[in-house]
Amino acid sequence: MYDTISHADTEALAYEVLAPGGVLVIVLPDLIPAELKKEGDNKKIVQAMGNVHIPHNRHVGAELYAHLTEWLQTGKVVVCLCAA
Repeated sequence: MYDTISHADTEALAYEVLAPGGVLVIVLPDLIPAELKKEGDNKKIVQAMGNVHIPHNRHVGAELYAHLTEWLQTGKVVVCLCAA
């Protein structure tokens, strides 16, 4: 799951609905309350940072944007509009 907002409330909501063994990608620091993180739930949190417009990342941006429509259509990338 990818939380592109990454505020305390959206991170907590995303973490709660994340399946055991799932990965939550956030774009800001981890603000998920410790009491939600259960021992053995095997949930992973990853903070993503990147800019496809800087020269050494342009190839990543070009590849991403070249395939994004296809990935959305096939479900490889899923948009979740969650109201917190």
